[in-house]
Amino acid sequence: MLQMGRFCQLWVLLFIFIASQLCNAMALFPTGVRGLRILQSGKPNIPQAQHTDHRPGYVKNMGCASGSARCHVTLSATEWLAASTAGSTVPETTSLEAFRNEAESGQKLGLLPFGVADAMLPGETKQVHLYEARFTHLFESATRNHGCLGQLLVTRDSGVAAVTSLLEVEESRRQDIGVWAQLKCVARVRLTSLEETEYDYLVGEVEMVTDARNSAQPNTPTPAVLKGAKKRNDDVGDLDPAQEIGRETDSEADNEVGLEDENEEELEAEHAAEQLRETHRSCRRLALACKQLADEDAGADERTQGPDEQLTEIVQWGHEARREALPFESALDEIVALRRDAILSRGPDAAPASSLIEQVRTLWGVDTEAQAERQLLSFAATGFLSPVERAEALGMRDTVQRLQHVLTALRENERRLAAQLALRNAFR
Repeated sequence: MLQMGRFCQLWVLLFIFIASQLCNAMALFPTGVRGLRILQSGKPNIPQAQHTDHRPGYVKNMGCASGSARCHVTLSATEWLAASTAGSTVPETTSLEAFRNEAESGQKLGLLPFGVADAMLPGETKQVHLYEARFTHLFESATRNHGCLGQLLVTRDSGVAAVTSLLEVEESRRQDIGVWAQLKCVARVRLTSLEETEYDYLVGEVEMVTDARNSAQPNTPTPAVLKGAKKRNDDVGDLDPAQEIGRETDSEADNEVGLEDENEEELEAEHAAEQLRETHRSCRRLALACKQLADEDAGADERTQGPDEQLTEIVQWGHEARREALPFESALDEIVALRRDAILSRGPDAAPASSLIEQVRTLWGVDTEAQAERQLLSFAATGFLSPVERAEALGMRDTVQRLQHVLTALRENERRLAAQLALRNAFR
């Protein structure tokens, strides 16, 4: 009996050990996607290390410290788009044959799975640690060819969002297990089909998604149209001067109507952008006022309560105050500036772009710097929205609609914060 009891104890201890190891392993998968860890946004605090990897095109230590591993700069998303759609020329350091194959078979993009809550909008960055074989194969394939990935946004009911994010690999570094990378969202794509590769990761055939309003061209005739019109006139002989004047008048009237419509859209977009900025400033003022009163009340409670009561009350109240103020801790202009810097960045080895339009003209379908700035504002202002609202904003194809979408949510927050501030003042 004594031996049997010891034998049972050993089995119990073994079971506890295995269970603890399983719990520790599960803690490594906070995103629910096995083999992928999502880290924080922003720049990493990872020591420089030397790695040797002779595979062509692999993104190595992008920190490029003196004496560190050799760096390789891959294509930007703009070059990937140009090469995929039109067989455009690309830098000699890339695989031209790979891009020709992509152009012939359609625009294909390796997809990294994320939950909808982790959806990225243009200008946002995210750090990831890839350590499962299928994801490291996906990453190596992308960095070897063009340095672009797509997000596969998985919904709660195991569905997949049709519109998703186009990501550039901004930096990457080999780890003892897997690879660390910083990804930057630069544009949006629509998934038209999915297929599984031999390495068990998904590849999607995609098409670019841009705002419809900004993709419209001014209503002016092109040289080809004018040349064709002249040829037709030559074929039929000279036209009556009255008919010529009438046609010129109709053409001028059409151009004037087109310019008026374009000006109205510009004014509407600018008005929506200004309303959004002002409402965000109002929300920030109210949130900071609520936080100030909460801090004052917490200080008063410290002086009247015992140590145990102080600890419990401060933790609960402090959590509530942080939850209210967190989305508006930074001014909207500061957030937009951070997103702009991210878009302008060309990696640690190159100077940033001189203008936003230079980086996003083809990716966002914009014609002017003002249009690009308004789109950037509409993306940057979504930071405080819920995951569902952010996913909706990602799929919208109208800048004004997206600005108004954010503005509606801001006004709801403004009313809530005003009511909370009034209640706090009433019970002081």
